[in-house]
Amino acid sequence: MRLGTRERGASALLVVFLLSTAFVVVGAPAAHATFAGVSGLIAFDSTRDGHDEIYVMDAGGGAQTRLTNNAEGNSQPGWSPDGSKMAFTSQRDGNAEIYVMNADGSSPTRLTNRPTDADRSPTWSPDGTKIAFASASGGTSDIWVMDANGANAVDITNHPADDLAPSWSPDGSKIAFDSARDQLQPANREIFVMGVDGSSPTNVSNHPSFDENPDWSPDGSRILFRSGRSFPGLYTMNADGSSQTALPSSLVGEHGSWSPDGASIVYRSFPGATPEISRGRVDGAFGAVRLTNNAPTFFEDNPDWQPRPGPADPTGEFTPLTPARIVDTRIGTGGKLGKVGAAASFDVQIAGQGGVPASGVSAVVLNATATEPTVASYLTLWPMGFTRPSPSNLNYVPGQTVPNLVTVAINNGKVSVYNNAGATHVVLDVVGYYSSSTGALGSRFHALSPSRLFDTRSNIGGVGSIPLGPGQTIKFNVTGRGIVPAAGVTSVVMNVTVTEPTSSGFVTVYPDDVTRPVASNLNFVPGLTVPNLVVVRVPASGIVDFYNFSNGGGTIHLLADVVGFFDGVKSTEAGRLVSGLPTRLLDTRVSSPAPPPGCVGPGGILTLAFVNPAIEAVVLNVTVTQPTASGYVTVYPYRGAQDPSPPLASNVNYVPGQTVPNLTMVGRGGPGLTVAFYNYAGCTHLVIDAFGAFTSASAPPPSTTVDVNADSYGDVTAGIE
Repeated sequence: MRLGTRERGASALLVVFLLSTAFVVVGAPAAHATFAGVSGLIAFDSTRDGHDEIYVMDAGGGAQTRLTNNAEGNSQPGWSPDGSKMAFTSQRDGNAEIYVMNADGSSPTRLTNRPTDADRSPTWSPDGTKIAFASASGGTSDIWVMDANGANAVDITNHPADDLAPSWSPDGSKIAFDSARDQLQPANREIFVMGVDGSSPTNVSNHPSFDENPDWSPDGSRILFRSGRSFPGLYTMNADGSSQTALPSSLVGEHGSWSPDGASIVYRSFPGATPEISRGRVDGAFGAVRLTNNAPTFFEDNPDWQPRPGPADPTGEFTPLTPARIVDTRIGTGGKLGKVGAAASFDVQIAGQGGVPASGVSAVVLNATATEPTVASYLTLWPMGFTRPSPSNLNYVPGQTVPNLVTVAINNGKVSVYNNAGATHVVLDVVGYYSSSTGALGSRFHALSPSRLFDTRSNIGGVGSIPLGPGQTIKFNVTGRGIVPAAGVTSVVMNVTVTEPTSSGFVTVYPDDVTRPVASNLNFVPGLTVPNLVVVRVPASGIVDFYNFSNGGGTIHLLADVVGFFDGVKSTEAGRLVSGLPTRLLDTRVSSPAPPPGCVGPGGILTLAFVNPAIEAVVLNVTVTQPTASGYVTVYPYRGAQDPSPPLASNVNYVPGQTVPNLTMVGRGGPGLTVAFYNYAGCTHLVIDAFGAFTSASAPPPSTTVDVNADSYGDVTAGIE
């Protein structure tokens, strides 16, 4: 059932929420947070000014800036290894010559000075001391090498065929180039690799179609090139010419350049009548991203991705840990022995505990559990030293054991834990942490639309159709499932659900390469369906273990829905966590886009639209309260008419009258970020609290001062579909 249609402007079915709580980065001034890091610029040439000029832009296509301004034309930019300079081709002095300038376009200096229109395609040696280029000063084009100041230029090929487009290997020992020397026919060029002195040129592509424009991967293991086998076609091969493979069909183009981490490329694409610049991952995940969009008569070409200057910045990157128990008030682990009383709080040392480093940590991921509570109450976790915020992390009733995943910023290495009423024991298991600018390099987050990995009720995922017995473990390979990459994944984010348990117990989810830890992810009682978000390190095998501990020989059915993953792809600024104080976005009991009494009805979809373009995904604690029937809520990226029904997955399961929270990590499904909350049955109130946001590709780099004041999320628009 749909509860009306979304309207723009003033309407009882649309509420705009301007955040009133400051979203701050702990340890920095409340108004701004300053990070030190990399820029990740892409240089390219464009005819948008009526002639070729060199531009730069960020890896999301933003901040496009012209660096040169000369009517005779400037093209073919090539970054120096430290990213501080750029070599390029210019005709400002009448001939095509090699120039060098600073990364901001200042101090252009001519390096070559020849009487003919001759010198092109500069590429730097990895130590920055030399530049290779193609020159036709002798009639046919040869590969030349000179010092970075233009001195001591030497022809290293000196062949009657045209040799073009040099690319220097990252280890400094080889130069790749394209040539027609084997056939002496310009239309059938091949990729050659030779020593830096021109010795031992070897045809490594060796194909009847033309192959040209080689570019070494940052680790030196592969070469990207354009091939006439398909047009326009981009291929990769090993450095010795083996494993020649076309890139996925989503990456259609030519003149490609690798990202600094080797996971993506930027290239000349053909979305319309004239070429533009696009980028995409070499494995095809997430498709192509168009970075330029100019008039049909303009040409964008020759992109080159800036190497990272200096050390990479780990700000907001995630490091997974084998789950470790750092607090258990039942036995005094962590220094707190005994239940936490009413309106009482205690501080927890996070830094230096359970595998978390002693410094360089901005936020921590904990599985928090309340057990043996005496009355209905809730727990709140927040950075120590700050005023306790109003949002809660866990809600529970007397005698219930309730877990929930928590992402919380830390301050001076600590977090605070508050219990509202009665008394309860608290258990905290640490599963990972996010780094500050001085911390360890980690992984970046990529959100997915929820997808079911396995379900023991129906043999989804090949796990059988029988319940999981006591002491039994499901060993499941989470990589290569759906659009989770088959390799390179460091952690996976899943919503794991226990249903139809016949006794009380718990489930532990952990990497298959370690002994089962003393930790739990879900706690359950007979007959109740319990979900929880799980972040788990992925070992080299890709296998994650799901262990069932059931009292009295009980059984359970188990479901796992993947919602995202972490990996080492850092070609843009996307996937860094910005954590801060929890912020309440919506409470339908107080203000709702739904008709009175404000709860979301059966089949209803509540939406929250985030307008801040720097946000790729959000960390939300979603609480169901006062439901009138048994059901579930599914949280997913919303794409309007493209999503006729919610995905086969659930985030929060409930029974009448129950208050149930669950953490979610959800990203964009298309332009903008709109999150959908689908309610299956009954009329249900929703409370939605934000605990952090992941940056998008268009976010400013950490070297920029990032505004994290009250408008960090932008306007958050609530609607009902």
